[in-house]
Amino acid sequence: MPETILKNNILNLISKMKTVNEIDVKAIMGLDGFVDHILHAVETREDAENYTRMKNLKDLGDRISKAAGLSTSVEFVPINSKLGGNGPIMANALTSFGLDTTYIGALGVPSIHTVFEPMRDKCKLISIANPGQTDAVEFLDGKLMIGKRQSLKDVNWDNLKESVGIENLIALMDESRLIGLENWTMLPYMTGIWKGILTEVLPHIDVNKEKYIFFDLADPENRLKADIVEALYVIQQFSSTFKVILGLNLKEAIEIGNILEISDGFSHMDLETLNIQEA
Repeated sequence: MPETILKNNILNLISKMKTVNEIDVKAIMGLDGFVDHILHAVETREDAENYTRMKNLKDLGDRISKAAGLSTSVEFVPINSKLGGNGPIMANALTSFGLDTTYIGALGVPSIHTVFEPMRDKCKLISIANPGQTDAVEFLDGKLMIGKRQSLKDVNWDNLKESVGIENLIALMDESRLIGLENWTMLPYMTGIWKGILTEVLPHIDVNKEKYIFFDLADPENRLKADIVEALYVIQQFSSTFKVILGLNLKEAIEIGNILEISDGFSHMDLETLNIQEA
């Protein structure tokens, strides 16, 4: 059964990853960073301390729909704040398996935001911009993610070079076996960063070292088709120096397949019907 093969592959991968802390592996991750504020939406307020939360996304949708042509007020109660962003989350995962990781990204300037401070105990941090902010309104059946990304415009090639230093960046990438460049969709100048790395860093990298580079588009549904095609073309150019990995979930794979016109019929499948081959 495909699901049995998938389970065995995952267990085999976990077993292999548990041995990685015995290997001297360096990694660089980047370039995003978010502060996630977890919120509850109030259905009814009972008193200053007590309230009943909206349980489902539909509850909030109904409240908003009823206010069309009028107005309404929705109270949100802050629960906690935590680090977010594909890059920081992946960096934390890698450090848990013993990789010597450097994280470059939007962690706060002039000082690191407090939610990222625990990462200092696990990896080296280099911040080049302030993090994005996300209000994550939690319901029992999902989340409403309200993103504020203005600060992420500062995640660009010129700022990266100025903050890290081109010689330092070359050295870091040359000595790292794994490089991860996360969250293309939410970083408007990421393609420009990739081009900068190709022209100003890769010519100085030792091509005889086995290296992997991981790209994460991160749900590109709201990006222009021309921008996605350009990003895929730039990613392809890294294959001269790296073993390239493009991370896609099923939804993203269908979207990219449609853009490249290679997914005829694939969108009608689900995970249980896919023919998963043993690695």
